[in-house]
Amino acid sequence: MNAVNKFSPLTGDYYAQCNALFRGLTNQAEIMLNMLYYHVLEKPKLNILSIGSGVGLFEIPMLQHLFEEGIAIDLFVGIDNDEYASNILTEKINKIFGPQFKHEVLTTQFQKYQTTQRFDLILFNHVFEYFAEAHLQWIQKSLDLRSGAGNVFIFSPQRGGINKIYGEMMKKVSGFDPFFADDISSLLSENAIAYSSSELIAGCNISLLGEADDHAEKIMLLSFLTQLDCREITPEIREKYSTYYTSLIMDHNRIPHPATFFVL
Repeated sequence: MNAVNKFSPLTGDYYAQCNALFRGLTNQAEIMLNMLYYHVLEKPKLNILSIGSGVGLFEIPMLQHLFEEGIAIDLFVGIDNDEYASNILTEKINKIFGPQFKHEVLTTQFQKYQTTQRFDLILFNHVFEYFAEAHLQWIQKSLDLRSGAGNVFIFSPQRGGINKIYGEMMKKVSGFDPFFADDISSLLSENAIAYSSSELIAGCNISLLGEADDHAEKIMLLSFLTQLDCREITPEIREKYSTYYTSLIMDHNRIPHPATFFVL
């Protein structure tokens, strides 16, 4: 394929491949898991709802970690707009946890999800930034779905830094500014929704960006960092993006990859 600068959003199976590669280069997920576990370790069992569950790149390790720590999971529900991702997650759950594990993975919009079930752990993991609206409605609905001792947990990327190009290109490609952590803080405060938040300090290894321009994994990493299908853009633009990310290096080819963790 000749690159013609189509600036197409990263989607489908290629998104999943790039996501999997990226997660092997960052320690953010490990830090997130530890923080999440700290907040649920006093709960003997959990009903879990994950909105934007995707193919389970975070959810599967989360479930495994909770099981290993002796926390019983009565029910897991994953919701995602992408049918392909939902099918992959279902296959993973059945293979890893077996048919005895009670779960549902639904391909639907969260706004349309109806249930009488209440949840002890409701998760939004890097979800809000992909959508232009309905953030307050999602938060309000998730609060209504909490059990008496339940919490809503939101992991959100921060503006600028590693997310600078993504933020700029999302506005160009999709017509809206991604909803970052500072936007979530403002939304919660403006609507008098009680919360606590903390910054999670993580790093991402970008040594792949030193490879030749046509190196497949280099292009995959750039694709996930920018959320664009970088196979479709010129080598000159890819090099421009690589130069920006390498300018962020702090040590050992690592760049800051922070997130904000909200507890409602």
